[in-house]
Amino acid sequence: MIYETINKLNNLYEKSERYDLISKILVGVGVAWLLFGMMIMPEMLIFHFGGAIFWWLVSAMFFAPEVKRSMNSLRSEYKDHFLPGMLEENFENVKFEYWVGLTEMEVMMTSLYKLGNRLESEDLLSGDYKGVSFRQADVHIWKHIETEDGDQDVEHFDGRIIMFDTQSDYVSSVRVISKPRTSGKGDYRLGYDEEHKVEMESVEFNELFTVYARTGHDAFYMLTPELMERMITIWKKYGTNEKNQYRDMSFHLRDNKFYFAVENGGST
Repeated sequence: MIYETINKLNNLYEKSERYDLISKILVGVGVAWLLFGMMIMPEMLIFHFGGAIFWWLVSAMFFAPEVKRSMNSLRSEYKDHFLPGMLEENFENVKFEYWVGLTEMEVMMTSLYKLGNRLESEDLLSGDYKGVSFRQADVHIWKHIETEDGDQDVEHFDGRIIMFDTQSDYVSSVRVISKPRTSGKGDYRLGYDEEHKVEMESVEFNELFTVYARTGHDAFYMLTPELMERMITIWKKYGTNEKNQYRDMSFHLRDNKFYFAVENGGST
């Protein structure tokens, strides 16, 4: 069964690569037609341009959709047959539903990011790990604005949100957000007023994060030295992407829940 699945995955991948190559070749043929045509017979501009458009249309109409279909089939096959087995080895009561995600209400309850007027979520994973229940999914939040000059999409968040049930009976709210870097985009994370801002005893932690809490006592009670060290470790590992670009990261400990969000700009 596994051998057959691997063969099917390989075939789908090779098919998508083959169609992608053909599509690129056709685009190249169109560009070459236009360039060489203009060099040899510049007076026939319309003819050369028409020939280039023909090859581009063939690529766009016949082969580009095949690339997309093959990649979608590859993802579905992988998620249907490979992921469940790997997840069951690490988690209890695990359930993976890639066709659904977190609801808008669940995202709102995390109080991590401002909601726009658009929200998409998929790849919902839920289960238990060492007695701790969790739910997590890819979440994309943005605001679509219509103006006289044209439509515009303002990005709020694109990444992974994870929700843990800590079973704690301590009623509080402590929010830890990574400090903004010069990314050139707005910061749409939620925070409290400056009067609730708390400086922690760790210099390294304060350089990386800003803490907001209902009271200073809550912050020092919840953010133990061990927990702060773990947050620093998570930031060092996931705070930048493979291109060394900054990622927003947010933690929120509220009552008996622990929420975590990290940008990744795509499918986890």
